[in-house]
Amino acid sequence: MKQNVSWNVLLRQDVEGELRIVVACEAQDGTVLVEERTDGELTLLTYGTLTCVRSVAVASEAVEGLVWALGPGEGSPLEALGAFFAGDDRFLSDLQDVLDAGGVPYTYTVTCGNDHALRRYAE
Repeated sequence: MKQNVSWNVLLRQDVEGELRIVVACEAQDGTVLVEERTDGELTLLTYGTLTCVRSVAVASEAVEGLVWALGPGEGSPLEALGAFFAGDDRFLSDLQDVLDAGGVPYTYTVTCGNDHALRRYAE
């Protein structure tokens, strides 16, 4: 069931015709979702499709760890993610590295064309 949520744009880049957008939201159940979407020729050359969507979901019980792993400062998860992606050349894979280093569980999905992959955090 889809939940009505408001997505915040954290990053929008258009470099040589390759568009990359990173958005985040907090679902009604407290889960934090971060999505990185690329569209363009580089995506086509890499994945064989014009669009690729990668996403991370952090369950509500791990959101405090997400904020902690992103570094010092107070604020909501969306504020912490906004500050993180405001840094130079930050990608979803950089967020995954931070979460892995902090031991924060998350689920990762990627959809490219008709292909879909899912990796759930294993404790």
